[in-house]
Amino acid sequence: MKKVSESIVKRFIYKIIFIYVFIIYSSSLSKFGTYNLGLFGIVDQYSKYSLYFLTGIVFIFTANKLVKYNGLISWGIFLWCMCIGSIIVSVNPGGTVVLLINLIMLIFWAYWFNLKFTTKEFYDLLLISCFCICLLQYYFMIFYAQYSYSIYLKEVVLSGTFYQKNNSAIFMAFSIVVSLFIFINDKNKRIRIFSLLTLLSAIYIIIQIKSVTALISCITACLVTLVFSKRKSILNFVFLGLTLNISIICMAVSRSGLLSEVFNELGRDGSLTGRAPMWKSILMLIKEQLFLGYGYETFWIYNLDLRRYVVNNAGGAHNGILELLLGLGLIGTVWFLFLWIRYGRELKIQLIQGNKQLQFQYAYMVLLLTYIITERTFGNSSYQTLIFAWCIINVLGKNKIQSKELNI
Repeated sequence: MKKVSESIVKRFIYKIIFIYVFIIYSSSLSKFGTYNLGLFGIVDQYSKYSLYFLTGIVFIFTANKLVKYNGLISWGIFLWCMCIGSIIVSVNPGGTVVLLINLIMLIFWAYWFNLKFTTKEFYDLLLISCFCICLLQYYFMIFYAQYSYSIYLKEVVLSGTFYQKNNSAIFMAFSIVVSLFIFINDKNKRIRIFSLLTLLSAIYIIIQIKSVTALISCITACLVTLVFSKRKSILNFVFLGLTLNISIICMAVSRSGLLSEVFNELGRDGSLTGRAPMWKSILMLIKEQLFLGYGYETFWIYNLDLRRYVVNNAGGAHNGILELLLGLGLIGTVWFLFLWIRYGRELKIQLIQGNKQLQFQYAYMVLLLTYIITERTFGNSSYQTLIFAWCIINVLGKNKIQSKELNI
């Protein structure tokens, strides 16, 4: 009886850790920290240090129970080569090391989540985390209305508790994907009701934010997954999405009339709100370090002398592929995309075999591939990278031992 109660307490602590870590990586407390608003403001200000401390503690207790994932050798080789290459080419190797430590720490959490929770438990905890963050938006709207809204495109729109309006919008799109596919696939009535409540909350917030990019990404992810993920012949949307992304970059830079017409119909100007000329400038900079790039996540932080060549001295490429090319160069980017496409192939195979739990992963990859057309991702402290890493480990970690089998 005592062992059972200890196990329940331990599982409860693990779940609290999951929710805390995910909320911190989501950056949903950014506005609280920026304006030093109460307890949430203190948590945000010290979140980085708390994550370092928590990671160290969890690693110590997990180190003697590590599990090898045989299907991840190629990803492991890529990761270490990327780290070494980034340090070599960086103009600030010490700063790059810190960024890479943050990335490795994030990947450790993705690994730990796979080790401690079943796929269903992971989804349930993800749903709870998304619901908590939705509640946080409502709380902020009521008690801190002066910070909740921003003037954008000559109208007042919800910006939420995240650092920027677009960050709030894409997280709500993510919450919609999570709650929708749990609602569809989970047989537990209570969880379905809870997921429906989260779904409606996220839909209301994303409408108030008025982000075209997030709405299109969300709708595309849901529709494509519902249409294709249940068929015997499933599209490898990773390959298709990457091809579409590269095509849009080429068309935007060459000022294609067709692309302008499409985006004008969607309520966006043909230059994608100034992105097309910026992409042209970035491509010129990529040519200077074509093969190895400037180092993972380092260009916008440490190459300040080169940023002046980018339109409006932007702080990001606003495109996931261009961001990879800047950081990893052509060699690293092609390697990463090849591994990503292989993951998409394995995901497709397992879906065809009837693993309905992977529908969320399919939807998430579609969401990510649509979103990175006009925004950046794969940051060293981003929930998007955390979920991406979890998906890779979950699908490709063959012959893994489940947490219950390890009795941990």
